[in-house]
Formats: sequence, structure tokens, C-alpha cells
Amino acid sequence: MNTQHNHSHPDPIICEFSRDCIEQKQFGFFVDRWAPHKLQRGQALLPLMDSMVFRLHGYDPRQLCTIPAVRAFCQSFFEAWPFWFFGGNLDTPNLAIMVYCCLHKLRAVGREPTKSCHVHVDPEELHQFVERGLCAMTLLCKRAGMTESEMALRSMRVLEYFKTDWSNRPPQPTGGMPETGRGE
Repeated sequence: MNTQHNHSHPDPIICEFSRDCIEQKQFGFFVDRWAPHKLQRGQALLPLMDSMVFRLHGYDPRQLCTIPAVRAFCQSFFEAWPFWFFGGNLDTPNLAIMVYCCLHKLRAVGREPTKSCHVHVDPEELHQFVERGLCAMTLLCKRAGMTESEMALRSMRVLEYFKTDWSNRPPQPTGGMPETGRGE
């Protein structure tokens, strides 16, 4: 896993996982580095919110949601560190792709000319996953000393994020991402 700063967001953190890390489910360094008990408290924790851009490398980026090793990695990663909605950046489809990889009722419809796929998710399963993520997010929000209204605002941003149709967005600087759409 590679971690570097990106200048498009104040103090953004780029979290890259290579194909080897993905296939071997190596995210222990990340989980150890960002363990809640090691994070600062109060206002000092707030810069971490919305600052992490997760990137999965070594596979056709247009097919990530359909690759068993990527799906297994994302599922294990979330179980080990469920704070994605606190740290995850909501300006790119990267977080959505990782969440979609965690869903069991995912349906990917291929598009032959571009070899990309459009992802359809079960709204109820997505809702349940998001609820789990919001509960974990709330723990870090409280650690950061956020008010109830600030936590509600972040929760609303996360919910709106999953209503975004990412399929019409230009490819990310990482070389493109799978097309992801809203749940049906």
C-alpha cells in the first residue's frame, strides 16, 4: 500500500493498494496506522474527514467491481476498518466502487465496446451497508468533538454521495474507473 498527499483537497491522503496487496489482503499497515485509538481527538481529527482517496491498482479499472479478489479485499478491509465514510473523499467514485465491491447482490452489466460495466446494486443491501458505515463514522465524529448537526450534515453528504450517478463522470486521474450507477 502506498500513501501520499494529493493537492486537490486540503491535506488529502491517497491510499493505493497494489494488486499484490489486494490478492494477499494486505491492509494491516493501513489499519494499524489509522486505528481509532491512535487518532487525535477533537478539532485535530477533523482534517482526516473527507481526505482519503482509495485507489485499487493492478486490474482493469473498468471491471473492479466484478473481480473476486478485489471484492474479497474490500469486504475484509471494511470489516477491519469500517470508518470509510469519515475518512473517504466524496468527490470521486473511488469510495463508491469499494462499497459496491462489498455488496453481495451486485449485478454488473457489461458494455462490450468499452469493456466497462454498469453496476446495479440492491437498494436495501446498500442501505444496510451504509447504515453500518454511518455508525462507525459517528464514532470518529464524536471523537472529533462534532456537534449533532455537524454529524447529521456529514451523514447527509454520505447519503447524497450514493445517489450520485457516477457513470457520467470523466475518468479519474488513476486511468479510469468502472462505471457506477445508482441502485435500481
